[in-house]
Amino acid sequence: MKFISKGLALLSLIPSVLQAEPVQWGINGHPLTQESYWHVPLDDQLDLVKESGAKWYRISFGFAAFRANAARFDELLAKAERRGLKLLPVLMPPSLKPEETLEQVREESAAFGKEMAGRYKGRITHWELGNELDHFALIKKGETTPSGKQWIWDGAPEGSSPDDYETGRYERCREFFKSIHHAIKQADPSALTMVDTAG
Repeated sequence: MKFISKGLALLSLIPSVLQAEPVQWGINGHPLTQESYWHVPLDDQLDLVKESGAKWYRISFGFAAFRANAARFDELLAKAERRGLKLLPVLMPPSLKPEETLEQVREESAAFGKEMAGRYKGRITHWELGNELDHFALIKKGETTPSGKQWIWDGAPEGSSPDDYETGRYERCREFFKSIHHAIKQADPSALTMVDTAG
């Protein structure tokens, strides 16, 4: 009987443990990087997000765009906070050009992550690292796979095999993810990071 009562007590805890957090919806926008957004006041953009019932405003930018528009980003964040909205910045790689060395990718990505997480510690809780970089790294028509096969089709492979990725682009993406993630966590250990894919 003692075992049964203990078992029932444990079962009574399961619903609270398994209960999922409610879904929090968001809106995607480009208030720092696309000209059309500069024609819509930040207040209006945020009011539209709030009126939709969304809790998050997802925005993407790279290091250069942030540095050129840091005051606008600060204004956006302050106005979002006043409305009870959270920003989800998508931090784009500083550069992934073929001529850039892996060391340059590491240094630039770490500097970007450290600056952003340090500056906004306690105010921005989540950071998205890049946007669909798996698509960027996929083998393209005319390139040779790591196993030596030439890709002759117009579309990209599905991405389920390491052989589907061009080695140089894959390595630059990998260094970006690792470096920016570690820098963010060093500057703000409680920050959460995420990575998305193209499908």
